[in-house]
Amino acid sequence: MKPFKSWTPKFLITLYENEVNKLIHNEYNEKQRQVQSRKADAFYRLGTHEDMKDVWEKLLAYEIKSKYPVNVEEALVGGILEQIWINPFGEKVDTPKEKNQQLGDVTRAIKTLQRAIKKAGEARHENQIIMETILHKKNMEHRNQRGEKFALPANQVRYIDINARADLSSFPLDEHMPWKQRNREQRLGWWTKEAMAVNLTEILDYYSERMTDYSRVYKDHYAKDTSKLCRGLSWLMNQLYGKDLNEYVARIMNAILDVDSWDKDKVRKNRSYKKA
Repeated sequence: MKPFKSWTPKFLITLYENEVNKLIHNEYNEKQRQVQSRKADAFYRLGTHEDMKDVWEKLLAYEIKSKYPVNVEEALVGGILEQIWINPFGEKVDTPKEKNQQLGDVTRAIKTLQRAIKKAGEARHENQIIMETILHKKNMEHRNQRGEKFALPANQVRYIDINARADLSSFPLDEHMPWKQRNREQRLGWWTKEAMAVNLTEILDYYSERMTDYSRVYKDHYAKDTSKLCRGLSWLMNQLYGKDLNEYVARIMNAILDVDSWDKDKVRKNRSYKKA
């Protein structure tokens, strides 16, 4: 593994190592490997390009605009990696029309499935208990693997531990207690309670919404290589900090592309770029 600088964000090193491991373990075909290798090299430069030392110091010191607790380093580094990974880097990409058709197919299939679920009483029943059933099934498998033996039919899996909800009730779940004041057990209790209450329709609704989001973002960011990357990074800065931060986007672009041709004016021009 290539060495990093002492100032390289730790999360960047972790993500880079994950991507290199995928390449090492042959998770891509030859063409994909070529593209992904270029992307990994670009990501590596973010942790070694000398100008990035100052960029990381300044950006990681800024407060992220979020109503929820956010790890600044993970949000920023992870966001930049995502922009690199969705960039074509010379690879053929779908047009917005083609991408919209693909994601639209998924959304339409979801709606068809949801209508079918509503028509069948058995399907509606399983829809409501799907997560609870899956968790109980996994619990049975976990316990079987460690020596406990059960001989119940599959449709009774969820009744193996009928005290699951009683177990939950033992958690001191004070819904009015601020999240930061809850201990690990109290937080685990909340996550468990919420997970068991999730139904399949909720999952499908959220999944469908995400497909719509992807379609819109893809259309907004669609452009060839560098323009696409620039627009994506500008979008990321606005999402995290509520500002354009053109100078920082330019410096990140120079590190990723291993050039010195980007400045804040060029970023501003490319950010407003509209594909004909």
